[in-house]
Amino acid sequence: SFFQFLGKDSHSILTQSSSFSKYQAKENRSKMRDAYGLKLRLKVNYAWNMKPNAKGNYLLADFDEIPPVPCPCGLAQRAFTQTDNPTASFHRVEISENSRPHYHKRTTEIYHVLEGSGTLELDDDRIPLKPGVTALIKPGCVHRALGKLTIINVPIPTFDPGDEWYPETKE
Repeated sequence: SFFQFLGKDSHSILTQSSSFSKYQAKENRSKMRDAYGLKLRLKVNYAWNMKPNAKGNYLLADFDEIPPVPCPCGLAQRAFTQTDNPTASFHRVEISENSRPHYHKRTTEIYHVLEGSGTLELDDDRIPLKPGVTALIKPGCVHRALGKLTIINVPIPTFDPGDEWYPETKE
């Protein structure tokens, strides 16, 4: 079954996640961090509370209902990641102190700082971050954000967990 593939601890985390409140999300972040792994990331990231309209020409997301999942930068709430949407996804990310440098071979990302301050490492450059700063990160650029930050990340095309690479594997 789906939960056997993820592992026994994932079932309780996902069951709790289906009706997350902001308070529950904060309480369960440590559980989500403990459950970090490729299998969980691949399964959790697709289609949580995405509501198409009757004509199918737009989608809606309620971030109060989307549980955070671990990512190289911290914890991300990901909207519009379903496989029938190849255009772009929209993520709210809380940057962690131990964010990991990574890059994408196919994905362009737009980072927009909502809250906090810190630094964005882009290849060998360090860019100061504060609310309102926006960066477009092209494929192949090794990057990570550092500091106490909340950002919006727009991956183009739609987020693909198979397109996260780390410098030690860069070809």
